Amino acid sequence: MEWRQADPSSQEENHQACKSTKGRGDEGLQESESLVNFPDFFPGLGAVYVKPETLPGGPFLSFDHKDRLVATIYMIPLQDISSHKKFDLSGFSGRSDHVTFYFNSGHPGVAMPHYHFVIWHVSKKGEASVAK
Repeated sequence: MEWRQADPSSQEENHQACKSTKGRGDEGLQESESLVNFPDFFPGLGAVYVKPETLPGGPFLSFDHKDRLVATIYMIPLQDISSHKKFDLSGFSGRSDHVTFYFNSGHPGVAMPHYHFVIWHVSKKGEASVAK
């Protein structure tokens, strides 16, 4: 399977953000829904995959309905931010368009209050591919 950037809005963005000849399972990624009580497609984030050993921080990979990688997500506990913890997060591959950083009071899988740090590989318009 090839991961490719969704909905490119310019020739520059047409550069494929993340490529792999392996399927997500071959990368050790599992659907979040198979690990915790989380929907298979979460509006605003998409189908979210993660390596279980990287919980709760991630990275989580977000895919749209056409199986295209749209974002890399890190979930950083508020407690760690408040204590000025240094973060050495595993990297992401590919291009980024913009970043969204917002608070979440907790959800299955990451129950403690935390921030979502979302690195979007698509334009703001491309975010619509995971809106519903």
